[in-house]
Parts: sequence; C-alpha cells; structure tokens
Amino acid sequence: MVSSLIDFALREGMIQSGILTPRDGDLLPQGKIISSRKAVLNCAGSSYVSGPTLEALNKGPWKGKERIGIVGLPCQVLALARMKTSTLEKKTPIDRVNLVIGLFCTWAFDYKPFMAFLHDRVDGRSIKKLNITPPPERILEVLAGNELYRILVDDIRPFIRPSCRVCLDMTAELSDISVGTVEGKEGWNTVIVRTAMGEDLLRRAKKAGVIETRPLPKNNLSHLKEASLLKKRRALDALNEKGGIEKKYFTLSAHLIKRIISETEGISS
Repeated sequence: MVSSLIDFALREGMIQSGILTPRDGDLLPQGKIISSRKAVLNCAGSSYVSGPTLEALNKGPWKGKERIGIVGLPCQVLALARMKTSTLEKKTPIDRVNLVIGLFCTWAFDYKPFMAFLHDRVDGRSIKKLNITPPPERILEVLAGNELYRILVDDIRPFIRPSCRVCLDMTAELSDISVGTVEGKEGWNTVIVRTAMGEDLLRRAKKAGVIETRPLPKNNLSHLKEASLLKKRRALDALNEKGGIEKKYFTLSAHLIKRIISETEGISS
C-alpha cells in the first residue's frame, strides 16, 4: 500500500521526490531521496530497526523547488511536525514537505545488539528478509540464505530501544495517511486518512485502480483503538517511573492523561 501510494503520488505530480528507507547492507535502514518507481520498489519491506531517515531531508541535495513526500515511523512523523512549527528550521526544506505517510509502530530494535543476536541464531548467514506474524502467534520470521528461521517475539524484546518505551504514538497520528497491517487479513493494510492531502491521494489512487479499498471491520477498528490507547498508557507509566513527566520536554495536560487512562480502562473492560 505504501509503495503504491508513493509511486502514484510521484506519477501524478503530487510530489516530485520522496524520502524512503532502503536497507543498506545488513538490514540497516538509511534515508534516501528517490524519484522513480524502481527506486520506490527497492525500498519496500520491513527491517524493524530504526534508522536516520530524516538525515536525507536535512542533507539533500535539493534543487529548491521539489514537492517532497516522506514515509516515516511515528517518532519521525512527530519530528517533522515539530520542524514545521519551529522558527529554527530555516536551512531545511521542511516547508516543501507536501505528503507524510506514517507507519504503524509498536517499537523498533537497537541495531547492533539485535543484529548480533540474529546472526548468532542464523549461523552467520546473510539475512534477506524479516517478518513478524500477527497476533496471536507473534513470531519473527527470518529468511537467511535459503532457510526460514522462526524466533519468538519474546526472545527479541530485550533489544527494543529504550526510547520506544516512552513513545505515545502507535499510528503516526500527525501524518497525512497512516498505514499498518490488518490482523487476520493476508494481503490487506489498515489505512487511516488524517488530512485533506491524504484523502485526496487515497481517492485519486482508488479512482485510478492503483489500490482497492473496503471498510475496516468494526472488531478490527476496536482492537486498533485499544492497542493505541494501551501504548499511550504504557508510555505514561514508563515516564512516571523515571521520575515524572518533564514539562520542558513533554507537555500533556492532566485532562488528556485522565481521558487516555479512562478510555483505556473502558475499552479493556
């Protein structure tokens, strides 16, 4: 879905360049400026490792007029939103970022220890692909060489980045469109339209036959809301465990905190 939308946005002139994350070498994602369908397809797939995607936005090179589309994790989408409102971002082309597609994310792994663990489990073979199966199974599938290895997700939780434990956003709420998987629906994605730009892109892509859509089942939507709210609550609990929420770095009203907890408890019950 993400590759189709970015490719369509390029072909329609809605954007002229994109910033995606190809995996450089051994699954390490790096930000890269792309402008062709081939380049988009080369960036498809997941590594479950966070990388410096926005470095490509900051460094360029840019010609000065491009309309830019970016695909990022919730933390990167938040960074873009803060850049757009900052008075310090005068040397970056943030004002030309026309489209932001956010990816659902519960957590990402710390690259070096995670890769050391994987190489040990696959006997040093070159890793080609990673995939985490949906609940209730939750297995990390690792294609290495010509072998498929299956690793329990609980075995890789120690490699989650500490900052992920205090992240409130699972669905990239500040993007134009958010995209994630649909539990139990092979080949389908969940898509949340958040802005007029996102709505226009989805409508045009559907009309052109690039994508197929249907309403998300109510049960899936309820579960998604529950998971999103639980992530917020876990993050708030983690922040409080570390000595409270610092107003200098993180502002969230007491009313909103109470509402999040109240809604989470209501859904869970």
